Amino acid sequence: MFLQTAAQRYLLEKIYNFQVSNDLMQGNIIVWLKMESGKLQYQGSVQLMFNPPIRDTNNECHLFSDPPSLYAAYPRNHTTVEGVNLTLQCKVTAANPVPNVTWYSTTANNTALSYGVNLTFSSISRSDAGQYYCIVENGIGQAAASGISTVDVQCK
Repeated sequence: MFLQTAAQRYLLEKIYNFQVSNDLMQGNIIVWLKMESGKLQYQGSVQLMFNPPIRDTNNECHLFSDPPSLYAAYPRNHTTVEGVNLTLQCKVTAANPVPNVTWYSTTANNTALSYGVNLTFSSISRSDAGQYYCIVENGIGQAAASGISTVDVQCK
């Protein structure tokens, strides 16, 4: 099987691990690709060519990367005083298509608090003290931060 992009043709069985499944709802062929070292640097519509050819098949598909991976770039434990601003940041790598980042608090029954890579506290108060973590989703998969950030807020 070959993968034909606008720039290059790949012989999949020699370069990539691949899985092909038939999406019966729309009749599309869906392909997940992973290079043996690194990642395929391509996104967009591709043309699949099978040898021998498959009849009565629309061979156009869309190529997506792996599920998102992330690392938490916020301090694991943060002590601050009331009234200051504090930003926790969730850094995402290998997220294609663009991911959605959601922040949660274990002290607020794991309810969603904020959407985006940053969780910002303006003029933080003692009631903001607690444990926070982020989850990233991009339609292909989900990743959670490997740890929880504990925020301790002290009186002025």
